[in-house]
Amino acid sequence: MVRIACSREDIGAMKYANHRTWTTLSHGSRLVRDGAANIESTPTDENRHHVLAIAREIERGQTFAELIVAAVDEQSVPVVVEGHARARRPTLGHFPKTPRSK
Repeated sequence: MVRIACSREDIGAMKYANHRTWTTLSHGSRLVRDGAANIESTPTDENRHHVLAIAREIERGQTFAELIVAAVDEQSVPVVVEGHARARRPTLGHFPKTPRSK
């Protein structure tokens, strides 16, 4: 396992898992940035109010568990395994300034 710091842009470039909720929200791209752009306008099975509540808490400075992502190799696009609601808006979160390995 490797821990890394991610910018908001890095998170936006990650992909959601291949699940109906995320493909609907991202209009098929599975990119987190597309899901973030569509959260207000695209109905999904996921509770939109829950996601927006998380967004408000993060904007107020609340921190949440780290995202868990996976990739086949360093050149692959990382896929969010856990933390989809927290990842929806690439502007969310407080990330460490330097990468950490574990």
